[in-house]
Amino acid sequence: MSAFRRAAVCCLFLLGLIQTPPCVTAGKILIWPGEFSHWLYMKTIINELTVRGHNVTVVTHSATPFLLADQSLGYNMEIIQVPHTKKDIMDHMDRALKYWMYDLSNTNMIQAFLKLAELFDTIMGWNKAFCRELFAREDLLEKWRKEQFDVVLTDPVSIGGELLAEKLNLPLIISVRPFFANVLERYCGQVPAPASYVPSTGMYFCSADGDKGRRLGFYVIYVEDRRISGLVPAIMSACRRAAVCCVFLLGLIQTPPCVTAGKILIWPGEFSHWLYMKAIISELTARGHNVTVVTHSATPFLLADQSLGYNMEIIAVPHTKKDVMESMDKALKYWMYDLSNTNVIQAFLKLAELLNAMMEQQKAFCRELFAREDLLEKWRKEQFDVVLTDPVSVGGELLAEKLNLPLIISVRPFVGNVLERYCGQVPAPASYVPATAVCFSDYMDFLQRVINVLFNVFNDLLSILLVKVKWDPFFTEVMGKRLSFICDFV
Repeated sequence: MSAFRRAAVCCLFLLGLIQTPPCVTAGKILIWPGEFSHWLYMKTIINELTVRGHNVTVVTHSATPFLLADQSLGYNMEIIQVPHTKKDIMDHMDRALKYWMYDLSNTNMIQAFLKLAELFDTIMGWNKAFCRELFAREDLLEKWRKEQFDVVLTDPVSIGGELLAEKLNLPLIISVRPFFANVLERYCGQVPAPASYVPSTGMYFCSADGDKGRRLGFYVIYVEDRRISGLVPAIMSACRRAAVCCVFLLGLIQTPPCVTAGKILIWPGEFSHWLYMKAIISELTARGHNVTVVTHSATPFLLADQSLGYNMEIIAVPHTKKDVMESMDKALKYWMYDLSNTNVIQAFLKLAELLNAMMEQQKAFCRELFAREDLLEKWRKEQFDVVLTDPVSVGGELLAEKLNLPLIISVRPFVGNVLERYCGQVPAPASYVPATAVCFSDYMDFLQRVINVLFNVFNDLLSILLVKVKWDPFFTEVMGKRLSFICDFV
C-alpha cells in the first residue's frame, strides 16, 4: 500500500476515534402479531424490545383470544372492533385441532384437502374482516403516519401486516421464516425446493424419506399453493369440488411428478470453505446431478479430490500452490499471535495488506478465466442450470452473470455483515447486533459495543478501499458496463 493511502486511512481512523461513537436511539415499532403459539414467541420479542427502550404498538382485534390479557407488559395496543367473537375463534380452533390430531389420518387425500380448505377458509374470512375494519379507519392510519413509526414487524401467518407496511410506507420485518409448505420461500424468495427432494414445513419427513413421503409432500405443497393463490374460497362450490376431486384422482393414478438431475457449475472456496463445499458436492453427485468445479492450478486442496465423481476445469495461473499457502500462513499467524498486540490502525493496515495479497491472487485467477472466451462458450453450450458459489472467493457471481445463469450462495454470513447490511438492507445496528467473526452475544457491555462498532467500520473501509477499488473496474471491464461487486451481483 502506498504512503499516500496509508496516510489517508490513518486520517480516517483518527477522525473516527476522536468523534463520539455512533449511537442507536430507541425506535417506534408497529407490530402485527399472530394468535395462539405465534403470539407466545412474538410476546418474547416484544418484551425484549420494551426492555431496550423501544416504543411498541401492537395492532389487534376485539375477538383476540390472548392479547387483551397481556396489556400490562409496557406496550401500547390498538384494538379494532370486528363482527366475530373470541368464542367463535376458540370453537373453530378446537374443531381444527381435533380434526388435525384425530380425524385427518382416517380420511383420504381428497376429503382431507376439502376439509382443510374449509377450515382455512373460515380463518381467512375472519382475518379479512379484521383487515377490512382496520383499513376503513382512515383516521387511525393518518394518526399512525403522524406518529412516524420506524418499522412494521409482522407474523406472516396473519395476513395484513405487509399491507399495513405498504399503506404507511414503512419497512417490513417478518418475525418467522418458515411458511407452511415453504410457499413464500418458493414463490417470492425463489428458494430451490423441489417437492420430491425438500420436505415442506409442516410435514414430519426428512430428506431421505421414500416414495410415500415424496407423494405426501407433493400433495401438501399442492394444497398450500392453491390456498395461497386464492382458490380456496372459490372451490367450495359443488362444481369446483368435483373438478378438484377429478384432478386428485388423475394424480393418484398417474406416475408422481419427477425432478430430473441438473447440471451445476461450482465456484468453491479454499481451506475450510472447501471442506463444506465438498460435502455439498458429494450429496449432489449421489443424487445424480452433473457437477463441474472451476478451480486454478495453484489450488492447495481441490486437485487431490478429483476422484469424487465430478468434472473439474483447471485454469492455469501465474502463482503457485506454495504462494497461496504462504499467504494463508502469514494471515493466520498474524491473526492468532500478533493482532492482539497491535493498535487498531496498525491492525487495519496489516490486515489490508494481507487481504490485498490474497485478492491479487484471486484477481489473477479471474483474469485468466474470463480471457478464455472459448471456455465460456463451451459452458454456454453445455446449458448449466445454476452456478453455486462461495462468496468468500470473488468471481462466482461474475461467472453467473456472464453465462446468464441463476446464482446460489453456499454460505450466508459475510465478515462484518457487510453484504447483509448494504445489499440486503438487514437491520443490524452495530451497538445491538454483533458482527460475524466477533465472538460476542447480543448482550454486549459498553466496551464490547465500542469494539463491535469499530469492527464494522473497519470492514466497511476494507470493502470500500479494497473490494470496490480493486474489483469494480474489473467487473466493468468484463461485462462492458459500469457495475459494482458489492451489491449489483451479490
